[in-house]
Amino acid sequence: MINILALLKSQPITGLESNSIAIIEGFATKTSVEWFDPCVRFLEPPAGQHIPFVNPVEAMEILFRHQGAEKSEATNKAVIEYAGLRLRLDIHQRVRFYDLFDSELPECIPITLLLAYLQEKQLVITDIIDYLTRAVDAVTYAPIFRGPDNYNDPWSLAELPELPTAKSMIEFIPGAPWHEPMDEDVYIVDALFAQWREEMRDIAANLEKSLGESVYYFCDPNSDHDDDNIHRFLVLHWCCTFQPESPYVKFLIEVSGAKDVEELKAALIDPKSYFHPYEMHCAFFGLETVYCHFDYISSQTRKTVAIVFSTVTAQTLATSLLLQQINVDVFIVTSKELATDDWVKTSTRNCYDWTVRYLQDGQLNDPIEVLARIDELCVIADEKSTGQGSNLHISPSIEDLLWLALSYQLPTKFFFIDGSQLSNPEDCLKACKVPERVAKQDKLRESLTHQLPEIRVMADFGSSGLWDDKGRMIAYDLIALPFQLVRRLSAWQVDYDETFNPPDSGDATWWDNHEQEKNAIAKALQATLGSNTQVKVYMDDQWQWIGDFQL
Repeated sequence: MINILALLKSQPITGLESNSIAIIEGFATKTSVEWFDPCVRFLEPPAGQHIPFVNPVEAMEILFRHQGAEKSEATNKAVIEYAGLRLRLDIHQRVRFYDLFDSELPECIPITLLLAYLQEKQLVITDIIDYLTRAVDAVTYAPIFRGPDNYNDPWSLAELPELPTAKSMIEFIPGAPWHEPMDEDVYIVDALFAQWREEMRDIAANLEKSLGESVYYFCDPNSDHDDDNIHRFLVLHWCCTFQPESPYVKFLIEVSGAKDVEELKAALIDPKSYFHPYEMHCAFFGLETVYCHFDYISSQTRKTVAIVFSTVTAQTLATSLLLQQINVDVFIVTSKELATDDWVKTSTRNCYDWTVRYLQDGQLNDPIEVLARIDELCVIADEKSTGQGSNLHISPSIEDLLWLALSYQLPTKFFFIDGSQLSNPEDCLKACKVPERVAKQDKLRESLTHQLPEIRVMADFGSSGLWDDKGRMIAYDLIALPFQLVRRLSAWQVDYDETFNPPDSGDATWWDNHEQEKNAIAKALQATLGSNTQVKVYMDDQWQWIGDFQL
């Protein structure tokens, strides 16, 4: 007897196709025959399984390459290892997903089972197992599923319903599934699909009469803006009709318990099989995902990423982005009201370390200092975009921060609150006259710099490392210096903060290096400022001009 519920549970919630819910780059680089750098890709699981799935052979090949294996060697090893792992899995743990163009997608399995196997067999290092385990945690709780019924309250993988929503039972079908538009036999396939489509008219009409709801919206063939919308069971019927011997159809037969493809096809057009609620609609706008993105770094590598947001509306995405910063130092820029202790602790649990810089009355007063501390900037819009105009929906000070980062060629990402990204925020900033505003601030910094007769270089805990002749600290945002020199200053000062106080862990070698870098920075600073300003360092119990020293 066919188990329609088991068949339904073998498919994802959002639709027949499994959406990518995360990509993890950085494990391997592309070869000469690859178009893109390889990535480990997490996929939406079958209904009711709230754990990311993964192509095990593809994932293992990438991880083996990361550990030094050549591509062919890594592929062969991955195939062999999966053959051993596969013996342990039941049909619900080794699924095949539908694809609009490909009837032979490989089997996919829960990532947790793959990680357990890799750890048991000691096939990859512990650092990678730990990283991927935390990536699973981040993806599981990231609010990435958004559709017509929950647009303002996106679901996480953990929160997905146990069975598909009524609207997600309908598939948007722009043409015959399982053929590439450029295939040589495209006309043959189109003719077969057209024939099947005509055969479905009476079947669909009878189903609608019995069920009280349409199962097939037939598009207007004379319209370039109309496409079929079909109940997912009828899409499966086409698959069984078109390629009954395909790996995907064989999987459907096995998981449903059907004795053969004809019994399965009969069940797919039987009104009794349509017990699960569905709602005909334009499925072009369905339950979609905005996938998580990870750049792998080991636990020994240091990288700092800033997450900037200003509203409660943006905080949901900020939480998700923070969870994705595995092994990363994060620099959170937001209001004190939003950065509660509990929120920071929970959101940064995958991070190496964290720092919070509070906005003052919604404004950031020291953008250059922030940028000097980080390797990547992520800015989130304050509210939902209307999709019109150049307004990025961020405050003027954050606009300035964004423009400075782009002008400094710092890796920068701008996010809308739904998680999508804008590839060219600089165009919007230009339209809003932000470069002109920043240029005026640059002029003020240049003017102040020319008024300084003396700048002293000395590290002190929590300072900029720069001081005037009266001992007052000079913030990076007050003077005009090349950004790379500011970064060098900041790195030197942060190294002091993290080493000397507290606690003092600097030995004689560290102090020697610290002093050498101080003097080198002072020399570079003097070369930048010219003869108008003297740069001094503290030596032999007094402030001395750096030009008097031969380094």
